[in-house]
Amino acid sequence: MGQSSLGVLFTSEKAQASALPVVAMLKAWPGSADAYVYGPVCIDQAARGQGVLEALYAHVAARLPDREAILFVNASNTRSLQAHGRLGMVQVANFTLGGEVFIVLSNRNANLVRK
Repeated sequence: MGQSSLGVLFTSEKAQASALPVVAMLKAWPGSADAYVYGPVCIDQAARGQGVLEALYAHVAARLPDREAILFVNASNTRSLQAHGRLGMVQVANFTLGGEVFIVLSNRNANLVRK
């Protein structure tokens, strides 16, 4: 009997960033010293809107307490932007790559003072 997965949420340390979009995101918003890269996140289409994203994020937040999550979403992906807004993510920057605009989100207050 096989197992099915409802979703997956990847995270990585900022220092490991090598993919062009992630590097561009961190240039636009480097985040706090111990911030981590959040995403990508993939939710099975049949499971969307059923709390899977919230559960995945709660799992990550419990394992990385008090750390800033930084992610980007294509500006045209309003569904993802709304879903992450419900998690308390706020827009902190944006960048353009390949003619596409991406919104940078963070789970920290956008008014944090950077040192």
